[in-house]
Amino acid sequence: MTKVGSRPCKRSREWNRELARQHLQAQPESGLTVRAYCLAHDLKEWTFYNWRRRVLMEDRIAELEAVGPRPEVPSGPAFAEVVLGPWRGLAESAAVEVLVCGDRRVRVCAGFDEAAFMRVVSLLESLPC
Repeated sequence: MTKVGSRPCKRSREWNRELARQHLQAQPESGLTVRAYCLAHDLKEWTFYNWRRRVLMEDRIAELEAVGPRPEVPSGPAFAEVVLGPWRGLAESAAVEVLVCGDRRVRVCAGFDEAAFMRVVSLLESLPC
């Protein structure tokens, strides 16, 4: 088992990056679960997980900063043109799928009866999800 440096005073709120990294590295090497490792080293489990989250976040930020500046993103709304094709000429197998109330789906092929479709959707929406 890897020896880890002494633990700071229990009341210390100081973030000790090196101590955290030592514990984070030693835990898997110990073969113990996080809970067992924390009990053996007089650590609170939530402290260990907070250290892991914080170290991973700092490492990720350092990686992003090493890559360089982010490209500029327009501050205003962005729009994309959407062109809808005509319904005529669609293949018989072409379908439109509508998600209704949770996981219920209605799929209709080109040339469907709109009135019947509206009745089916209305019926499905009236049923409990």
